[in-house]
Order: sequence, then C-alpha cells, then structure tokens
Amino acid sequence: MKYFMMETDPDCITAPQIIYDQYQIDRRNITSVDFHKINKRTLLYIKRDKNTIFTDVITNTFLLFSTQAFEIIKKYEPHIPSKQIVLLDEENRRTEVYFLPLLLKAAPISENINDKQPNKLVLQSELIRDKNIFWVEGYSTLQPVISLDLAESLLRRGARGLHLTEVSLRTDDYIKDGDVR
Repeated sequence: MKYFMMETDPDCITAPQIIYDQYQIDRRNITSVDFHKINKRTLLYIKRDKNTIFTDVITNTFLLFSTQAFEIIKKYEPHIPSKQIVLLDEENRRTEVYFLPLLLKAAPISENINDKQPNKLVLQSELIRDKNIFWVEGYSTLQPVISLDLAESLLRRGARGLHLTEVSLRTDDYIKDGDVR
C-alpha cells in the first residue's frame, strides 16, 4: 500500500486562514486524553479575503476537513472521533462546516534517509498496516498521512486544495518507495 503526506495545496493562496485563538481550541487538547475538553461545536473566524475559497482540507492551523471530505474519510475510518468547527468568513458573509478529527499517531523511522533526498519521511509498514489516515509523530511538524485508497477517493470526488507527497515505507531491512507487498 502507498501512503502520502497530506497538506493544503501551497498554490491555493486563497484557502481559509484561521485566526487562531488558543482559548477557543487549545492545540494541546487534540489528544486521546484531552479531546473531550474541546467543545462539540466551535466557531472560528478566518482572515478577511474577498477571494476566499473553502478548500476540502485545511492544515495551516489545525487539520480540518470539509463535510464532503469527512464523509469520505468516515467510509474508511468509521469510528474516527471529531469535533465540528464552523468557519466564519465575515468578508463574504459565509460560513462553512468543517471537522477536526482525532487521529492515531505513528512514529516515523526516519526523516532523512540519504543526502539525495533530505527530510524524506520513512514509515515502518508493519506499524501502519490497515490504517487509512493517521498523524506522523516526531516529524518536524505533526503531519497527516493518508493511504492511496483514501487519496484516490478524495481526488475522484474533486477534493479542492489537497496536496500529496508520497511517503517511503520500510519493510524488513529495506526501504522501498511505493507499494509494499
């Protein structure tokens, strides 16, 4: 199975920019122990921009998925806990509902496998078997990773603002880009 790091497309400069307020959502509470401390529904403001395009994935402040994208994710991970986040665009007088998921965490083997590919993420395939979405813990920033199947489902349904970077997998004593069988 192939896996990809996921982020908001850096070319999508009109994606919503959340005005972060730690009193509304404390990032430290996005853990299995403290997730209950986050309100079931939270309203967050975004920076004023008349050209805002609500993407299906937002990773600049928190990992958020649009309702459409989260419905697809729930087909692959039906028991994923989440909180509803309503983003308010005052400039365009518009709101959009997003979901903040609580993902499982996996530690990478390496962030730098050789000098030709610095900071290339390597994961242990046995530790992520059968997972379609998870956080990579210990990476320079907490990075969401999704399976090829989930990525294809999102892209087939026209996911907006999604940027994917393939992840290398390690099985036994070697590293292999791509499919591990």
